[in-house]
Amino acid sequence: MRIVDIQQDFERVIPEAAPAVQRALVWLAQHTPEVAWKRVESIAREAGVSPASVVRAVQRAGFQGFSDLQARVRDLDPVVPSAWLALRQASVDEPEDSVAMVLSQEKANLEQLGPILRTQVVAIAEWLLTRKHIVVAASLMTASLAEHLALNLRYLLGGVEFVDAVSSQAWMHLRDLGPEDGVIGLSYPRYSKRTAAFLSQCAARTDHILWITDLGGPRVPAELELRLPSASQSHYSSTVALMALIHVMGHELAERAPERIRKNLEAADKIWRTLNEW
Repeated sequence: MRIVDIQQDFERVIPEAAPAVQRALVWLAQHTPEVAWKRVESIAREAGVSPASVVRAVQRAGFQGFSDLQARVRDLDPVVPSAWLALRQASVDEPEDSVAMVLSQEKANLEQLGPILRTQVVAIAEWLLTRKHIVVAASLMTASLAEHLALNLRYLLGGVEFVDAVSSQAWMHLRDLGPEDGVIGLSYPRYSKRTAAFLSQCAARTDHILWITDLGGPRVPAELELRLPSASQSHYSSTVALMALIHVMGHELAERAPERIRKNLEAADKIWRTLNEW
């Protein structure tokens, strides 16, 4: 058994677990080598769950208990507590092409995404179509992802704006937010207290909040919540599921509101043709 095999044991059971157990599983999958010297209480504190949730996560992944898991990890001699070690150790016994390794993990993320989206895609599409104005908010490492999401939604729907949750502009948007407006909060894959604080303030003005994060993300007040798989063989979380979400929603929106989507696309194409003539 290798470190990567234990990580995959945790990742495999994440989608069907309860929220607290999911957060424990995500931590365990991302920090497997550290299990060799950490106590259950320490892991629970870092994962933001109870010690009981950590034990349930370990058992759900097929281990008899935390002592069993710790003994197996120690047998693999994880000297340095880093994602880099886990990545290198994955190919000690059976060297594997790094490209194939990453693609295999991304395929697993997309396979997990399917069941998650099938239960929520209709509700999210209806939510998007019934909002006249939408603000997409994020900060730190997630800001560029949120801006990309906002640009694609604006292209399809119109009336969508991106705002950095830590900027003064965000609070001006808050001032103008109406009860029928929508707010999409994105904290994925890096988490920001400022984004969560901004959404909490928005919740006082509108009920229509869509929270997009990954399986280990924090809880915020939201009408809809979407948790995307982000397991990675590298030192940062995968964003492949988020990119796939944009394409899935584009297809779903076009199916549900073809006239509106076509009108917006034609308007954008007209502007681009004009720009190309300059």
